[in-house]
Amino acid sequence: MRIIISAIALLLTITPASHGWYNQNLTTSGDWHTASNWSPGVVPGSEFPAASGDFNSHGFIGQNRTVDINTDATMWIMHLGDSATTTGTVNVNAGTFTITGQMRGGRNNGDGVVNIASGATLHSLGSWNAGGWNNNTGANTTVTQDGNFTANTTAYIAEDGNGTHTINGGTFSSAGQLVIADNGSGTFNINGGTINTSSVIKNANSSATVNHSDGTWNNSGTWFELAPRGGATATYNFTGGTINQNGTQFIVGANGGDANMIMSGGAD
Repeated sequence: MRIIISAIALLLTITPASHGWYNQNLTTSGDWHTASNWSPGVVPGSEFPAASGDFNSHGFIGQNRTVDINTDATMWIMHLGDSATTTGTVNVNAGTFTITGQMRGGRNNGDGVVNIASGATLHSLGSWNAGGWNNNTGANTTVTQDGNFTANTTAYIAEDGNGTHTINGGTFSSAGQLVIADNGSGTFNINGGTINTSSVIKNANSSATVNHSDGTWNNSGTWFELAPRGGATATYNFTGGTINQNGTQFIVGANGGDANMIMSGGAD
């Protein structure tokens, strides 16, 4: 009996072999779940990299490649774009695409495109860093949403570069801060759907534009900020739809920030 227990204990302590690779779409555009579309032939997963060096949950999408998600998919970190002359595109056509770690848009000043079809969902459990992640000031990230987008933490439309997020339908939900532009230039186009934000909405040291023509924006947090400090510029073009501000502060230009709110329709 002792020998059997010892053998079982030995098996339980064996650690997986180290892979030490990143998944990259270097071969051809195609379906997310097709292993041959990825190098070295493994579909990105959701595993957190272990001490053994298994980094196979990174997905690098660039080199003018397009990845289509037609059923549920999960990964840890997604990198969009890989150089200043290339674009990475992700089409969420159906199902739920869950990013358990982080989305990094604009790696090495590359461009990223995300399209969320009607009925599909993109769920970011970690931070959504679109428009120039990590000081990539020349990066561009464009998100077109007809389905649903959910961020559990901070969602940047433009971090250090340029970003545009257009909502035509579905629901946009951000449990953390929605940052239209941090140190870059961000545009938020609201053509329909429902936006639910529950924390600070701000533009700092950069340029932000909101074009609101339809749809409903519900902000349940304390602050709604556009250009709240010096060095920031912002414009809110409100031509239709509804804004529900349930918090105590609605700030458009303060402390040296330059902002304009242009209203020609809708309800506030």
